[in-house]
Amino acid sequence: MLVYNVLFSVLSLAMLLAVLSKRSSKLYLVLALFALFVVAAFRDIDVGTDTRNYYLLFTYLDSLSNDRIYTGVQRGWYYVNYFFHRYFGYDFFMLFCYGVIYCGIASFIQKYSKNSAISIWLWFTLYFFFSSMNIMRQYVAIGMVLLVIGKAVTQPKQFICWVLLAATIHYSALICLSFLLFRYIRMNQKVIVLSAIASSFVVGLTMTYLVSDFLQNVMGYIGALGGGIGESAESYIGGYSDGRNILTNAGVNIVVIATYLFSKDKNNQFLKMFVAYIVLNNLFGGLGQGNRMFLYFYIPAIVAIPNAYTEIRGPLAKMTYFILFVGFSVAVWIRSLDANFSDVVPYAFR
Repeated sequence: MLVYNVLFSVLSLAMLLAVLSKRSSKLYLVLALFALFVVAAFRDIDVGTDTRNYYLLFTYLDSLSNDRIYTGVQRGWYYVNYFFHRYFGYDFFMLFCYGVIYCGIASFIQKYSKNSAISIWLWFTLYFFFSSMNIMRQYVAIGMVLLVIGKAVTQPKQFICWVLLAATIHYSALICLSFLLFRYIRMNQKVIVLSAIASSFVVGLTMTYLVSDFLQNVMGYIGALGGGIGESAESYIGGYSDGRNILTNAGVNIVVIATYLFSKDKNNQFLKMFVAYIVLNNLFGGLGQGNRMFLYFYIPAIVAIPNAYTEIRGPLAKMTYFILFVGFSVAVWIRSLDANFSDVVPYAFR
């Protein structure tokens, strides 16, 4: 806990200074993300739910080469493991994986965030940092997508090629092809957007079992694809959970609505992703591990939120929004550590 508390204190102080000074430093961006990179890449194999599994799959690669995570379109992950297993070793493998993740995060924040200190703080507090120490393979794919996420609008062919490459690491990256459709979506009609969010919230909390039954039938057709995709997809949405936290779910809905209302550019692609995330999460977030599929839509919140904040002119509105997203983020951070969702406590370097 000491490592996490120190990081929280330092990042929070830096975020507050950046807010007060209305500027953020590129040097801070590099130093802060490097510190998070070191903590993640050099952790012990018992930190993170799946870390030991990654270690065992890497160490015994020859005998486990047909494991599910190496099959089908995800064969690229096998070749990454094979390369480092043969020539460098596990430590360099971890450095490579988190190098990809944090290069993607750094590029994304540097290019699109109007306050990098807030973005880094959100990356740390909104559970992304902790979950990256669990579902590392998916975050490698996320890092790859973030490197080219802006090209979904400017260079769609290059974006498609890069997403397909990321899918060889984790097939969930294929959902990012939907980003190509966002250019055709307009969110100027507040009534329509707010109604979509509200209705998805009600449906998701009251009729999840109906959505689950429908999707399980769909999985029967997806299973015909073979290559492990159907089996993996079914495990993601193969049942519903009655244990959704209504306060947390309501909290993120409120933050999304406030971000939408305060944003000047209602058609910014990252705001669209954030709104798409909440609709998808409201409807399907209670289905197995389905919420992991929507990480690609949720992570753009670390840019959408600070951008909306910097665009607010009225001091009262600015303070209200700041208290709202900070309060929600701190609540998520405390709850994630208290419940130890990704088994990141206690922390130890290897």
